[in-house]
Amino acid sequence: HRLIRRQRQMCIRDRSMISLDSLAENCSLSKYYLSHRFAELYGKSPIAYLNEVRLASARDLLLTTNHSIEEIAGCIGFSSTSYFSQSFQKNFHESPQQFRKSHRVRT
Repeated sequence: HRLIRRQRQMCIRDRSMISLDSLAENCSLSKYYLSHRFAELYGKSPIAYLNEVRLASARDLLLTTNHSIEEIAGCIGFSSTSYFSQSFQKNFHESPQQFRKSHRVRT
C-alpha cells in the first residue's frame, strides 16, 4: 500500500513526466503488478487516474488563465493537443474552448 500511495502522490505532483514505465521503475515493481494493485486499490488504472488529475488541472487553467489550449495541453502533460481536446470532450462533454467560453467568469 505504501508504494501505491507514493505513486498516487507522484501523479498529483508531477503530471507532465509520468508514464506507466516511470511509475513502475520508481517503485521497483513490474508495470503489470503496479497496474493491477493500483486498480485493485483505487478502482482505475494509474494512467486513467493520471488523466483525471490532468484534466481537472486543465479545467482550472481554462477558467483562471489566458493560456492557449495548446499551452495548457503541454503544461499538463499531453503531447498532442488533439488527444487532449478529445479527452477533455469525453470527460466534460464539451470542448476545452466551449468550456472556457461557457464557464469562465467575466470581469
